Amino acid sequence: SKHHVTTSIKVREVLQKIKGKQDLLDFKQHLINGDVYEQLISKLGAINPEMFGNRKKTKTTFLQLMYRDPNKRNPPMHKAWSQVEKVFPSVVSFIDALKTDDYKYPSLLLQAIEAQMILEVITKSLAKQYPFMPMLTIHDSVITDEEHKQILRDQIEQTYINKIGFKPTLAEEKLEESYSPLDVIKYILDKANDLELDQNWLKYLITRKTHLD
Repeated sequence: SKHHVTTSIKVREVLQKIKGKQDLLDFKQHLINGDVYEQLISKLGAINPEMFGNRKKTKTTFLQLMYRDPNKRNPPMHKAWSQVEKVFPSVVSFIDALKTDDYKYPSLLLQAIEAQMILEVITKSLAKQYPFMPMLTIHDSVITDEEHKQILRDQIEQTYINKIGFKPTLAEEKLEESYSPLDVIKYILDKANDLELDQNWLKYLITRKTHLD
């Protein structure tokens, strides 16, 4: 907010106006139920099948609408956004307010919130409780071993409930067998090089723990 003063003022104004609005409460409940796109399909699918004809189209459209530049001429997208506004006017006004200074701000804000949750809250809390629990973060994923996966899942879900109010949708994937410990270590060192971190210090920490050259 300190870098987007106008946005900050606008968002505060909008939040006061939409607080307690039924469509905002409905939207939150649909998020919890996982059926936001189904609601848009039921309301808009018949009048705009190109944009809201099925779940795949609706998801693509809604995400594009959230992150697009509203000043860029695109009549079909503008029309679609107006249609979404009739279903969830409070949500649209809030997203528009976030774009007051920069249309990229909503995506940057969501990335910052997610990074804060994963890096500063979830993994740090787990590291204190389970100092020997292996964890690696890649974008919006956290890698751990089979022994600790349920602990990780529980911590993520509980943190989101405490901070945001509902559970996130989590998907579990297994690392391919081709990803050996050395592959993972190489990935870490490559990332360290990209970020201009001290590779020798990281190598020392890794070899001290794993006895690998």
